[in-house]
Amino acid sequence: MGKTLTAQHIAFKLLDEKAYRIEPCFNVKDIKRRYKQNVRQDENGNTTFIIVCLRGYAELVDLFISFGADVDARNGWFTPLTAACRDGHLGTVESLLEKGSTENYDINSVDAQGRTALLIACEENYTKIVKLLLDNYADVCKYDLEERTPMHAARIAGNYYIVNMLIQHNINVNILKTELTPDNTRHELPCGWTPLYEACTQGDIKTVRSLIKNSANVNMPNIDGATPLVAACQQGNEQIIDILLNEGAEICQALQIAVQNKYDSAIKILECKGGDLGYKNDNGLDSSM
Repeated sequence: MGKTLTAQHIAFKLLDEKAYRIEPCFNVKDIKRRYKQNVRQDENGNTTFIIVCLRGYAELVDLFISFGADVDARNGWFTPLTAACRDGHLGTVESLLEKGSTENYDINSVDAQGRTALLIACEENYTKIVKLLLDNYADVCKYDLEERTPMHAARIAGNYYIVNMLIQHNINVNILKTELTPDNTRHELPCGWTPLYEACTQGDIKTVRSLIKNSANVNMPNIDGATPLVAACQQGNEQIIDILLNEGAEICQALQIAVQNKYDSAIKILECKGGDLGYKNDNGLDSSM
């Protein structure tokens, strides 16, 4: 489709969206009227503008904005920006960011699941979109309704490059359940896992090295008291175990936690690495208790 829009082009684009039950629009005036009325076009409450963003019709974004479309409004499941990010429509994201310079625009607006555009892009491995959003100051620490941050989404997706981009934008690599978000609301991550702990459970050596290089705490425990070293031992990952020990991970403390939680595989590995079952902590408890 060329740069010049015609009513026929637009009508065909919208009529093609049968899955979203788009009502026929026969010319620009008709589209403008329907948008102004904010007609709900599908069963989830998504308007035509949301669907334009969801399907990546970047050439139509300017048209809808000229009709007064709110680039920050959530209709149905999505905001325009989160809709564009879901299927990786870089051009549409660029158009929305260019047109979103009003004082009311919020790059961190969320969809029905509480996900920002950045978290969605991290979750779906859209590296170019992540970079674009970070360059436009997207919040790297905002949680969704499942208590995930963009870093945790990127870690789960296994994208080392996105993890590194987030780190370079000064994300707190030790973020966990007791941290406060910028709006001073307390959120808890499942089991209090840090990104390093999570990387150890997945055997992600590259991310482990990157997080430690950027000051991740190798002894920060989860809600059960288990440290990244315990997580690595449970997975039997000798390389990560050695990395953590070389970076100062406390082997006797990890052994104590492994014994208390009956992590048999971790106990065996930690003993082989020099862990002392007779070690006593500051409270006088030994590892064998």
